[in-house]
Amino acid sequence: MNNAQGKVSLQRQNNTNVHGEKSTPLALIRTMRPEEAADVCRCVHNCYGFSYPNRDMYDSERIKVLNRDGNMVSYVAIDHNNRVIGHAALELNTYNPMVTEFGNAFVLPEYRGSGLLNMFAEALVEAATEKQLAGAFVGSVCAHPYSQKAAHKMRFSDTALFLSRLPNMEFQRLRSASNQRENLLYSFRFFYLNTDINLYVPQHHAQIIKRIYRSLGLRFTLKTSSTYGCSRNR
Repeated sequence: MNNAQGKVSLQRQNNTNVHGEKSTPLALIRTMRPEEAADVCRCVHNCYGFSYPNRDMYDSERIKVLNRDGNMVSYVAIDHNNRVIGHAALELNTYNPMVTEFGNAFVLPEYRGSGLLNMFAEALVEAATEKQLAGAFVGSVCAHPYSQKAAHKMRFSDTALFLSRLPNMEFQRLRSASNQRENLLYSFRFFYLNTDINLYVPQHHAQIIKRIYRSLGLRFTLKTSSTYGCSRNR
């Protein structure tokens, strides 16, 4: 799916050429070129106005620096007129270099529902596995169901919900303006599973933690406060 230039071309009909690329009349997905950073800024503005929470995405020079330094690997969707119509990125996780975030994903309003987010997700999963990363996580605002559906389709499991985590966002052509803050749903997927993990958790959180870890496909032994002698109030 990826060639030597970091290109990915995807189609729901899955037509593949002799070079292993998949062609589509809709878009070509590939790594961003530095001169396209300004187009990414225009794209995010057309999607969210000035309400997108990551302010770096409005600064073309900052986008270039992040990509140059390896803190972000941007992918863009290019239509048949060579126009940037979407963006998504692998983002460096400062807490664990073996885990990446799939973030800064947006698609022009006229292309929503076309499957581009699914295409981005496939490209990012392939890039992460080629880098031999252990896993990835994605944050989806609850008012935007398309990003959640794309994550679930790529076998990401919901792990955490942050209520009112983000300021209100303006979704062009998706809904009317609202003063409500946005809820943020985090989903995770392991690419390489660890086995026989010991989890030390309070008894009153055991059931929900068990459900989350099972959804991630992990093998684990749950050790609650009753099994290792820790009281609930400690």
